[in-house]
Amino acid sequence: MKSTIDYSEIVSLSGINEIEQLVTTYYIKYYRAPKDLKVEILQSLKDGMFTGKCNYAFWGPGQFDPYRDLHSYPSVEQALHFSINGFRHNDKPDYPNDLVFWRSDNGKYLDGNGKQVTIKEIQERRNRLKH
Repeated sequence: MKSTIDYSEIVSLSGINEIEQLVTTYYIKYYRAPKDLKVEILQSLKDGMFTGKCNYAFWGPGQFDPYRDLHSYPSVEQALHFSINGFRHNDKPDYPNDLVFWRSDNGKYLDGNGKQVTIKEIQERRNRLKH
């Protein structure tokens, strides 16, 4: 995406690590997601590389932090592909829905059935699985 604004002075300011611009948004229907997944593709104004940002992160039974791809890619297509594979990689069809959790970008947690849950409920469910 070409911009008519010259960002070179802004991105060279001390303390500025990154500035990204929203390029496009995709909505993806995933069989286990509580709602449509939204993937925003951002472009770095420093190096022109693309990164995908999902509005939900998948937590499988053995995970304690949401997955997030920290890599940048030379094309929108690659950023989208790796963003989708980022949460798919941690999913397994045999995980029961009540032990699968999604964290939205607004900080709410939902189980695989779409029910809102708390961190405490997540921990209790996982502890029951271990015993």
